[in-house]
Amino acid sequence: MIKNDKKLIAKPEGASIIKPMELRLKYGICLSCRKELDVGDWCKGCEAKKFEQNFKNWTSEHPKIDQLIQESQLNATNGLDYSEWIDYREIEGLEYITEGRLCKIFKGIWTKGPKHRMDPKSNKWINVPNVTVALKEMGKGMNLDQFLREVQNHQKFLRDHESHVLRCFGITKSPGDDIEITKWLKDKDSRYKPNPNSYIMVMAWANDGNLLNYIENKAHDEKFTWYKRLEMLEVLSDALERIHSKNMVHKNLHCGNVLMDNKDIFQFPAICGLALCNQTEIPVGVISFIAPEHLNGNLKFTTASDIYSFGIIMWVICCCKLPYKEYKHDSLAVIMNVVNSPKISKDIPTTYANLMKRCWDDDSKKRPKASELRNIFLEWKKHYHSNNSEFLIAEEARLNRIKNPDLFDDVLSL
Repeated sequence: MIKNDKKLIAKPEGASIIKPMELRLKYGICLSCRKELDVGDWCKGCEAKKFEQNFKNWTSEHPKIDQLIQESQLNATNGLDYSEWIDYREIEGLEYITEGRLCKIFKGIWTKGPKHRMDPKSNKWINVPNVTVALKEMGKGMNLDQFLREVQNHQKFLRDHESHVLRCFGITKSPGDDIEITKWLKDKDSRYKPNPNSYIMVMAWANDGNLLNYIENKAHDEKFTWYKRLEMLEVLSDALERIHSKNMVHKNLHCGNVLMDNKDIFQFPAICGLALCNQTEIPVGVISFIAPEHLNGNLKFTTASDIYSFGIIMWVICCCKLPYKEYKHDSLAVIMNVVNSPKISKDIPTTYANLMKRCWDDDSKKRPKASELRNIFLEWKKHYHSNNSEFLIAEEARLNRIKNPDLFDDVLSL
């Protein structure tokens, strides 16, 4: 049942006949119900009614998914604050990107696209067409309940537009036969394709890939300054703090779950991969990012577990490479190194190195909170250009090393 307790708006005193466009643009009045708009062009009551009337026109063929989407639409407070069922025919040109235990990732074009703005003349929403999206298919290591939990976890951040948690537009389902799936692909001969009748999350596409893709060629990049790195870490710590504030633990924070886009969707990193949040199953993550207490048999993941992983991300951002790269990722050598923490270059600012060490503290209770990390990065940015700033000195040294490539081996061979 849809409720709308807003009062009808009376014509402003002394006003003559008000044109419809003036009602919306000047007075913020919905042209359909003549009640006050909620946020921007959004009238919660009218939009919920439209959504409800449209429920009969689609189904995911699974009651839990239908309910999840319908509830998000009936409670939407603006044009970004809901999930939708996306017919697979609205998505074209699928390209295989990568896969892991929990998912398979494709890239595609959503021809219809999401709602963008209200046309005051027609009183209808205008969509942004031909939007590049990421399609995240359930992997062999994920069941439907885990899939739904990940969608729900992303939905928690739809109203928080500054969360820097990757946006999920909605859910689609792959075609039921191989012929239709082949038509769906950009490369018709590709051996990498979605499984038939598989549920898929439709998410924002990050043009610069994951954090490792982004930083692997940055060691010699003059524009990848220490200030830029502090900006990235401030945003990431803020995103992590927002996750923790909802009583969630990420449990799988690593470079592959930090996405970068400096063009269209967001200007800084975004965290994704919320599949393991709030689940009871034991996580299986990237060993070099897992806190040592979990390698010693402690199976209870906490916010401090995420902080350890964040400290490793700090190391990756300053060194422009993965730790323990010389070892096989799941080898005993990596496990032993995790227990001892990565080596720290003498060229890293002391305050930065000390903060990383705090994140790696053997006593998880001594690790900083995400909110403290965010405040520290904000403070470092504030004083970045002051005299004798450690980061400014480190930046000058970094630029000198770029001009003298022979110095790189000593600094980066950790």
